[in-house]
Amino acid sequence: MPLYLLAPGDRVKTVKGQRRPNRYYFVRGDIAGRSFDVSTKTTDLGAAQAFKAALELDTLRGASPSPGDGVTFARAIEAFIAFKSPGKPDLRRLKNLKAAMGQQLVGDVTVAHFVEAAELLHPKGKNATKNREVFRPGAAVLHYAADNRWCQWLRVRVLDEGPVATRAASLDVGEKILEALAVEIREAKTERLQTQARKKRLLVAWLFAHGNRISDPLRLDWSQIDLGQRTYLLYVAKGKKWRTKPLDDGILPLLANEPVKSGALFPWRTRYGVYKWLRPLCKRLGVTFTPHMARHYLGKELNRSGAGLKTIMGALDHSSATSSLRYQDADIEIVREANTRATKALGNLLSKGEKK
Repeated sequence: MPLYLLAPGDRVKTVKGQRRPNRYYFVRGDIAGRSFDVSTKTTDLGAAQAFKAALELDTLRGASPSPGDGVTFARAIEAFIAFKSPGKPDLRRLKNLKAAMGQQLVGDVTVAHFVEAAELLHPKGKNATKNREVFRPGAAVLHYAADNRWCQWLRVRVLDEGPVATRAASLDVGEKILEALAVEIREAKTERLQTQARKKRLLVAWLFAHGNRISDPLRLDWSQIDLGQRTYLLYVAKGKKWRTKPLDDGILPLLANEPVKSGALFPWRTRYGVYKWLRPLCKRLGVTFTPHMARHYLGKELNRSGAGLKTIMGALDHSSATSSLRYQDADIEIVREANTRATKALGNLLSKGEKK
């Protein structure tokens, strides 16, 4: 991972393997293929940050290959990680790629190498999985290498994934889950259990109403919610940006009735904490539902209501129109309504002709 600072007072491992509180800021992490665990010898945050920045710059300057050098794919991945600072999922994918084809020179890499790596890493995976895990991150590294003149630019064609289908939850499923959680609230034996059930119900309603990616609302704090303006401030992790978004009218009374309006809005820090209670609940109710299916539900409903592409992109925090276009598939009822409007004039003419 990129270099980061460890604050004074945190416990660090000594040479003998023991752990004790460190006196100074420490710099830890990996960059340009090197690992660091270095004391800054200072308790001043500004000085420690300057030390870290200088260490990063010196390391990158001393390690960057020159144009025309024989650069391995592994070395290009290391440089790409230092440049991009990817999140954990992308970092995992890049490390897997490094293990699969790291010794190959970037100048010799072809699409066939990505096909071999995909078969090695995901032999039973679908094309969508292979594209996500191998082809797209691999192409990003290769294009970064080309930008640095370590190789020629190569167009990497991804595997055909076939038609994209959305898995939208039905409103009936949402109602069953919300009703079951309402019963759980009423039958709760303690205040703690009642609070948990109320938070579960709020989260499910929130997902249907706002269509957020599950991890984003789990980071929400009450300080980011403005009941007066009926808005909330959301950090969209996938786009790495803050967005002010409208609160749904159905969510407002649920928020207003919350007894405590400070701290985290939801008690689960990761989606896995949500799945621990959501999966058993869905199994008991005999329904299929994931938080992402609520997101698809909102996209479909926006399309059904006649919302334009930019509106769908804004509601679902899509940075690319391609992601939003999948919700603009014309289902049979939308086609029926459009045909009815388009042929209304023709129907009137035919009726008049018959009367004559």
